[in-house]
Amino acid sequence: MMESKYIRTSPFYVVQFAVGDVISTLLLVYSVHFFLTNKLLKIGVYLFIIFQIYLILKQVFSWLFFKYQLVDGYIYIKRGFIKKSTLTIESEKINQVIENASFLYKIFNVTGLKITLETNSSDGSIYFMSLSNSEANRIKNLVNSESLNNNVENDIMNIVGSFSTYSKNIKRLYHPEIKNIFISSISSMQILAIYGYFETYQMYDKYLPFHVMNILETTHVKYGYKVMLGLSAVFLFTILGFIKHYLSYGNFNLFADREKLYTSTGLFSKRASSITKRDIYTLVRSQSLIMQLFRLSKFDVYTISPDQDSENISQKNPILPFINTRQGINIVNNIFDQLKYTQIPFRKNVKNILSILLVGNASSFGFIIWAVFFPFKIFPIILISLNIIYGLYEIESYICTNYEYSRTTLNVKKGFFIKKQYITSINDIEQIHISQNINEQIMRKYSILIYIRQQPIKKIRINMLTDEEIESFVQWGNQV
Repeated sequence: MMESKYIRTSPFYVVQFAVGDVISTLLLVYSVHFFLTNKLLKIGVYLFIIFQIYLILKQVFSWLFFKYQLVDGYIYIKRGFIKKSTLTIESEKINQVIENASFLYKIFNVTGLKITLETNSSDGSIYFMSLSNSEANRIKNLVNSESLNNNVENDIMNIVGSFSTYSKNIKRLYHPEIKNIFISSISSMQILAIYGYFETYQMYDKYLPFHVMNILETTHVKYGYKVMLGLSAVFLFTILGFIKHYLSYGNFNLFADREKLYTSTGLFSKRASSITKRDIYTLVRSQSLIMQLFRLSKFDVYTISPDQDSENISQKNPILPFINTRQGINIVNNIFDQLKYTQIPFRKNVKNILSILLVGNASSFGFIIWAVFFPFKIFPIILISLNIIYGLYEIESYICTNYEYSRTTLNVKKGFFIKKQYITSINDIEQIHISQNINEQIMRKYSILIYIRQQPIKKIRINMLTDEEIESFVQWGNQV
């Protein structure tokens, strides 16, 4: 049964684009007229104005010749002026619905939708640049056909404000705490800068703020004043970083049912999406050094979306930003059937660590002799320093990179200052290479290179593996 005739989307996006473009173009014309005298530059500016007019007309024609209608279980789309096409989208083939609404969109009760289709689709992602809220709800209702009772639906609508219908067993799983957002927005360098700020302030507070003229009396105090101003700027950037994170994730919510995840985020500019669990191929847990100290983690999932102009592309979807690590692990393991999080230990084989340290820095001994008995000592000292840095990097890579595997997933942990753990489906593994560098040949060890089809991993290197570990991994790779 047909629900409606072909209709256009809201013209709000076109009007917004045209108004912004016209204002910026008029400002440019004003600047050219009063401040530029070079005729060649003026010609270039006028060509730019013509190009802006072309962009406005392109948006207008794109809107005029984009129409859609909803039929039971299907979305039909007509688009194109010279090259016309009709697209038929079955609701079951839709992987994900993402809603974006800026603060201006909210004022005028419009929103934008992006629909991603299954990976075997050649139609790519479909964009509805601006829709009335009622039309957006009709499209989302087509995708999410089962409805809740009114009380639960109203409660979810007050929080998510996007998806008006859900399956009956939906649950709210997560909303971030403000303190966790603040902690996670701080980098290690900012912590050091803030500490230096307070130390500097204690040294020079007798010159500030009431005796500002005394600052110029000595170079020492003048230097301290500049340092304090610089660190004050870092302190300000820290606060601004928190504000940025809070505007993005302060209103974040995660809901889930048996088949899908639903997320909403944004305080002024709203973004909401639904993610089908079967389309998630990689789960990533990441931690900065500050987040490790406070036992916080960030969990993201990656899905594959088809693109009209290229191959399938990966899409990152935050699901648990700034959450207590143990709480996040419990939620993740309850959500997913296959992408289970497991704790992977560090590699602590002291013999291998000493071997890396000795073999990796063996050439340093020759440079030390050079530095002691021969002139031009700066060059060998530089080489010794580089050798030590490389040796420490190899040790860090050995200790912090480890893996586990099962019949369905590969679980890899890497990094020390910034930890990341990837749980990915074995179906996404393209190649496994075995290699040896010079140090590994001396120590009779091996490295494996695992190539993943999609982001975020692409390539993983795990070094210093024994013959038994390599044989076991190859057998697993042959089975999967």
